[in-house]
Amino acid sequence: MTTYFGTLTLGAIPVQVPVYFPKVNKLFVQHAPGNTGNFKVGGNSALTMLNTTPGIYVQPLAAGVANPDGSLPPGGNWAVESHSRKNDIVVNQYFFQGSHAGDLLMYEIHLHLGLEG
Repeated sequence: MTTYFGTLTLGAIPVQVPVYFPKVNKLFVQHAPGNTGNFKVGGNSALTMLNTTPGIYVQPLAAGVANPDGSLPPGGNWAVESHSRKNDIVVNQYFFQGSHAGDLLMYEIHLHLGLEG
């Protein structure tokens, strides 16, 4: 397995992980140290921080304040992982939106080289 790392800067519109590989085995995203707001993961380019668009809220570890939907997630990260040894997670179907422009998200992409997705 090969791992690639990077960062995303949150802004006024939802952002995506750059698609170096269309399909991967695992996508892991977490708050960078010092983030001041939460972020939301969803499957639509019209993702907002409001409850009107579906998605999952993720807070920095030290936040401890309820998200707009009332949830209190236990940590500052989110991941999706294949349960096979295939690269079958389509990276460009995930969007990230933040409550504070300029916050950074760190991501990891795990890839099984030589395997078809």
